[in-house]
Amino acid sequence: MVASTSVPNIDKVSGLYAPKWLSSLFGKVGARLFYFTWIAITKRPDVLVGFHLLLNGLFVVVLAKLIGAKSVYICGGGPREVIGGELTQKIEFLTKLDNQMTL
Repeated sequence: MVASTSVPNIDKVSGLYAPKWLSSLFGKVGARLFYFTWIAITKRPDVLVGFHLLLNGLFVVVLAKLIGAKSVYICGGGPREVIGGELTQKIEFLTKLDNQMTL
């Protein structure tokens, strides 16, 4: 699992972390995405999993097709998703994207 924070002890799961220099260049999220891409291309796993629709959920679909893998999208839930959290951010992002595409 490529992560930016410590992965708990789970049987048959190990954490992979982007190098600090990559994080200093692109931030935690950007570094994690670049590192995830690198691992996927070099290791060729059978399945790629993305959490949350924007950006990871959409990205794994494209990346999986490029490397011949299956893709899985996992959506988290709870109050943060609905009350001013991820859902609000996603709607704002899609509205801005829609406005740019129609200009």
